[in-house]
Amino acid sequence: MRLRAGLLLWHRWAGLVMALFLTIAGLTGAALAFRDPLDRALNPALHAVAPHPPGARPLDWLALRERVLAQVPGAAISALYMDPPGDGAAVLWLDAPVTPPGADRPYSVVHADPYTGRVIGFREPARLADGIGNLMPFLFELHYALALGEAGALFMGLIALVWSLDCLAGLWLTLPPAFTSGPSRRGWLRQWRQAFRVRWQGGRHRLTFDLHRAGGLWLWALLFVIAWSSVNFNLNQVYRPVMGSLFAFQPEAAPNAAHPAGHPAPTPPLPWRQLRQQARAHMAAFAAREAFAIHAETLLAWEAETGLVHYRVNSSRDVRATGGSTAIRFDPSTGRVVEQRLPTGAATGDSITGWLIHTHMANLRLPGLSPWPLRTAIAATGLTLALLTTTGLLLYTRKRTARRWHHHHRRRPQPAE
Repeated sequence: MRLRAGLLLWHRWAGLVMALFLTIAGLTGAALAFRDPLDRALNPALHAVAPHPPGARPLDWLALRERVLAQVPGAAISALYMDPPGDGAAVLWLDAPVTPPGADRPYSVVHADPYTGRVIGFREPARLADGIGNLMPFLFELHYALALGEAGALFMGLIALVWSLDCLAGLWLTLPPAFTSGPSRRGWLRQWRQAFRVRWQGGRHRLTFDLHRAGGLWLWALLFVIAWSSVNFNLNQVYRPVMGSLFAFQPEAAPNAAHPAGHPAPTPPLPWRQLRQQARAHMAAFAAREAFAIHAETLLAWEAETGLVHYRVNSSRDVRATGGSTAIRFDPSTGRVVEQRLPTGAATGDSITGWLIHTHMANLRLPGLSPWPLRTAIAATGLTLALLTTTGLLLYTRKRTARRWHHHHRRRPQPAE
């Protein structure tokens, strides 16, 4: 009983501390589950591409990069994210914000026609002063870091850690006494089923309590996945040691011995096409050795600080639907590969982390299934999180009011007989 009382006290005060921040995270997360379609709806001019002839093929990504840089003086692109644009515009990220010709403010993202290379428009994500079109990037910053930069990200990481622990405490509190402290544990599962029910006819307080308890149980697994993966995003210095004590991870890359530390190289030593040629050869050898299939290129980046090329593909080892986590890093001057990473199948810790991350982001590859069911489930989990914080606050407020009323009337002097 002492354990239960302690967990109840923790659950109550942790919930009060986290309530506002989890409500923000839940509501913004529900919207971000549909981030891409909503962003396209809010920015039709940035994503629309002029009709192209039947059978036309998009430009090679390196050719597209060259054409965009020719139209934006002073711009540099060291990381080329090669996600297929589909029927919309290609998106390229500049190394630093640049003020385009005719503009009055700098931008760091370029939208271009993938068939011609013509620049369609610019945007600076999360800058709401530019209009409603930046709503989704702003919601992401609010969700991830309260739109407060690194300090906000660290704070939300601490909230995620408390939330993860509170998920476990909340689950324990739903278990019946027959399981936690009863002399016989037989039949506890039948009693526990009652915790999943909502009694609609029992009055407002009982309904609030049932929605709080049952709502948390219905989606408990997804809530815990989102909580713990948030620790990975924002507080990896806690996530990695904890998971590393339980599961194996692939080793991190060693520093590049051929590149002097603290001496960034803004441009690679070889032309970009040669960098890609080297990257493809290294990745093909990696795929042959580990027996995986390459589906699409997703990233080619020059790392000025390390002097390495970072190359990623989406492969048969990936669990994510878009982007890719099958990666290599190599020194283009010597050809030495310093890191090779598989998202699944190489180390249990990396496999579990990949599933956690891409479930959180509603970006799992589900063969034969549309992405909409998972997006809907993640959105529902975000709304449920807001419901849990609201019902928790209502329960606390009502109990506190009842305690005050009882304390006041107990201390009132009784009239003489």
